[in-house]
Amino acid sequence: MINSALMNWGLISSPLPLIYNRAAVYVGMVHIMLPMMILPLVSVMLGINTSLIAAAKSMGAKPTTAFWRVYFPLSMPGVRSGTLLVFVICLGFYITPAALGGLGDAMLSTFIASQVSTGFNMGSVSASSFVLLAIAVVMLSVFGLNLSVTVR
Repeated sequence: MINSALMNWGLISSPLPLIYNRAAVYVGMVHIMLPMMILPLVSVMLGINTSLIAAAKSMGAKPTTAFWRVYFPLSMPGVRSGTLLVFVICLGFYITPAALGGLGDAMLSTFIASQVSTGFNMGSVSASSFVLLAIAVVMLSVFGLNLSVTVR
């Protein structure tokens, strides 16, 4: 449908490769994971006191300065939570990369599953699983740390 419309409008002369490539995998994963990122962000942003923004503006801050110096730092816990949630869910993506990217753009979890189901080559399965585990541990330890300082 997209290629037909672009060709009818004269913007392209031949159809674009919109499926079975890495860009299709990224678009599909963003489409599926966007609500998982938005929900933690919205829950944190609704809890931010808007009088803090008004106070920053009354002290002479421009709206963009008030956003970047007040609102954005207060919304970072939502960004951290959403990032962790999306990362953990994306570790086990099987269907979307296989359907949109084909065999050339398989994720590490898809590679492990195919190795287990076809040849059961224990060496490559264990090495791939260890790499996936190491990546997960590093990312969860980096993003899972609460680096905010609470002053009482």
